[in-house]
Amino acid sequence: MVSTFAVFNMIVTAILVFGLPVAVIFILRKKGMVTAMLAGSMGFILGSQVFRTPVVQLILSSSAGQSIMENPLLYALLLGVSAAVFEFGGRIISMYYIRKRFSDKEHILGVGVGHGVIEAIFIVGLTYINNILLAMWINDGSVYNLITETVTREMIDQLIVTMTTANPWIFLMAGIERMMTVVIHVALTFLVFQGLRSKKYLPFFGAAIGAHALLDTMTALFSLWGVSIWLIELFVFAFMWLAIYVIVIFWKRMKQAEQLQETLP
Repeated sequence: MVSTFAVFNMIVTAILVFGLPVAVIFILRKKGMVTAMLAGSMGFILGSQVFRTPVVQLILSSSAGQSIMENPLLYALLLGVSAAVFEFGGRIISMYYIRKRFSDKEHILGVGVGHGVIEAIFIVGLTYINNILLAMWINDGSVYNLITETVTREMIDQLIVTMTTANPWIFLMAGIERMMTVVIHVALTFLVFQGLRSKKYLPFFGAAIGAHALLDTMTALFSLWGVSIWLIELFVFAFMWLAIYVIVIFWKRMKQAEQLQETLP
């Protein structure tokens, strides 16, 4: 059976992923937050799903694709750099969509949250809804009703082994990791916004792309090398604190600018 603790952690992860945008809207209560989050989500979908995924698939299906997949460094670089570049393009689209109507610090945060949450939903949220259902079906014995011409009993047996032997904490860590990456996406969004606002494109855009590429490349490489999941999460955790530092700096700057604007005649 899938342990009660494992199922509980799955439910917590699903709540974190799907409940975060609602919590942000409720806490900030700023006009235009929904629009900002939708803009961020749109930017991720366009940058990552519409443009990046076909390009990566095209590269991997080319004559060089097999060589790339057999080389962990090249494969990790392809995944990390492509994610950084295409999602940066998505952030630019998001910024241009909202900046003329909503450009307060809360809106920039909303764009980052929208970008990170829709990614979390694609990567973890939908999977964990499925995992919760599978755990329930395994525990009540109805999972074998899933057997079809394409889903064999052997596949179901392997699924049961995977679900029942996995460390229950892994199911919670997935949700915590997604929350950490949302924070990172917010920081990257602030960097892009600052580049657009100041017109200092190279330093801010370079920092956003470089940091994103470094994070995704290293986590992919660690995974390919078989590094412990806990060490990978520790790396993401350290990156998150750097992201918090960036967010705090820009939040204070934007708050001071808003206060100055309010005092002008």
